[in-house]
Amino acid sequence: MSLVEAFCRLNRARGVDLASPNDLMSACHCLAKLNLPLRLREFDSEVSVLQHISFDDDFCVTLTISLVSFTATEFYDSVSQC
Repeated sequence: MSLVEAFCRLNRARGVDLASPNDLMSACHCLAKLNLPLRLREFDSEVSVLQHISFDDDFCVTLTISLVSFTATEFYDSVSQC
């Protein structure tokens, strides 16, 4: 989940007592210290997300490959028929 989405959800849930972006960032930096299953992940593109510790890059690639049940040729054939 992107930090923008997390920030919006947090403040929507809080109602009128809104959290600042700095409050959210401070809380995200404490996640690892508190042994919580979420981590702040910052990409080279400067996009920051909250990511569950079970979702690493290798897991996501393996999951994606397992969900794709066709070859590139089969995909091309199906698209060219449209």
